[in-house]
Amino acid sequence: MKKDELFFNYYNKVSCKIYVLGSSSEGESILFVLYGDDRVIYSCVTDSFLYQNQPAVKIILDDANINQIADLFWTHPHDDHSDGLIEIVETFKPKRVFLPTELQSLPGNTAKISRDVLDKLNSYRGYDKRYKTYQPKVQGIGANFLIKDEIIKVGTMLIPFSICAISPSLGKIRKKAINQDYNALNDYSIAVSILVGDFSLLLTGDIQDQMLQYLSDELLKEVPIPNILKIPHHGSKYSLGITSLFEEDPSFDIAVTTAKSSSELPKQEALDHYRTYSKHLYKINSGAPDLAIWGVEVDILHATITQIVNNNYVAV
Repeated sequence: MKKDELFFNYYNKVSCKIYVLGSSSEGESILFVLYGDDRVIYSCVTDSFLYQNQPAVKIILDDANINQIADLFWTHPHDDHSDGLIEIVETFKPKRVFLPTELQSLPGNTAKISRDVLDKLNSYRGYDKRYKTYQPKVQGIGANFLIKDEIIKVGTMLIPFSICAISPSLGKIRKKAINQDYNALNDYSIAVSILVGDFSLLLTGDIQDQMLQYLSDELLKEVPIPNILKIPHHGSKYSLGITSLFEEDPSFDIAVTTAKSSSELPKQEALDHYRTYSKHLYKINSGAPDLAIWGVEVDILHATITQIVNNNYVAV
């Protein structure tokens, strides 16, 4: 998408679709698609896991007739957020791939860490647009990194569209990377805030409270209270502090969490916490045998959120 392309296109309607995928065992992948009328004007995928030997999100992308995505966010290098990620890159050819700042190497022979994904992404770091073959631009991001800042023209209205990274904390991660401290890879996790008009979505990866405590002072501008919150770290008891980022007690229209059975996530403590802040709360059915897909469509001008799929998620 060329610079300012959104501004010079006129639309009668702007909407977005959000899909949160997981399973009762483990895995997380999120698809965000922005539409101008019926045309896809932006799409991004956050993380990947495998379902029936293919990236789970590919099912939704294929159903939506999306054959290329604009951006791919790899929040952090744990397997349940990484398996199949390179296949997404090679199949849907994102123009940009974002990964945590300072994540340039990983220890070998460590279980549940996707070193092979990082090695492949590092091979793209010599990005040169003169090359005729496909290669994504790979970039590390941390707090305060502005990813998009556009204007969409809808009728007589100008609708802002922005994406901003709110984590990881740059200073703390740099110290960890210098010391080659990869014991807590959740601390490297990317979180991004997406804003379309008055609608806000917060995708939190596996960010935990020990990093969140540094963000309140580091962030340069206020994080909008999201209408939809993807609960951090599959709803662990160490991921409740996201609510402290907001200057007033937040009220989310919807909060949704994925699961990780090996860690017995989500915890009831986390569900109770987010229920107090959310009008609607969803989690994956613990007995679900198959892929879990939760999705909504948001009509930006009319400020409505309509559920379009709820497969193996339950209201809490």
